[in-house]
Amino acid sequence: MPAEYKDYGYWNVPYFQHKASAIGPNTRILIDTVIQKSQYPVQSFRNCFGILRCAEKYSPEALERCCKDAVLAGKCNYSYVSNTVSTYHIEPSHQVEKFYKTSGNASGTISGRYKDDDSKYSLKSLMERQEKEVSHHE
Repeated sequence: MPAEYKDYGYWNVPYFQHKASAIGPNTRILIDTVIQKSQYPVQSFRNCFGILRCAEKYSPEALERCCKDAVLAGKCNYSYVSNTVSTYHIEPSHQVEKFYKTSGNASGTISGRYKDDDSKYSLKSLMERQEKEVSHHE
């Protein structure tokens, strides 16, 4: 069995409630809700495990903020948390500054972690490209 499942034999409702409480009250509420949605609590354990793993991948603070919004929105499920928790994660500022210093060409704008060349999305550029494609097909 993979290392991340070493606690599989200990999985039960109190186990997940304890792990969630260690992260924060909103995470606990979300885990309780996920468990209650299943006819049998065992059916929810993989979802609970996946939700709690987000704290390791991102941070406990990011998971707690995500769970707070999930509870307020009434979207207490694994899919919502796994799809949105990354937006709550804040990278350390020294990594971001290092990225900006090492990115080469300054002709485009930098948004987030991607370098965009705005000129290729201008209306003029798009129209020229469309005209080329139309004349190419004729």
